[in-house]
Amino acid sequence: MQSQLIIPAFPDLEASARLIARAFTHEEHAGQGRHALVLDLGEVKVPTAGGLGQLVSLHNLLRASGGRLLLCNVGQRAFEVFELTRLTGLLDIRRP
Repeated sequence: MQSQLIIPAFPDLEASARLIARAFTHEEHAGQGRHALVLDLGEVKVPTAGGLGQLVSLHNLLRASGGRLLLCNVGQRAFEVFELTRLTGLLDIRRP
């Protein structure tokens, strides 16, 4: 059974994703692959290129260990950035 962890993101998405990836890398269960990480992007207005890159890295890290990343509460402007960069085809993105 996959555990689910819900974490609110800071408005600075790059820093949030980097910190979360670092925590999952050092966590004792990182290699066990039972994580569904739900990242609440409600406070993120427009993701930066660095933030997008960190999300892709986090997605890859979780996927490699059998987990998954879900982005929820994604606002309209942020969603448009995900669409323009075609990350809607890679990441699981949920709008309010």
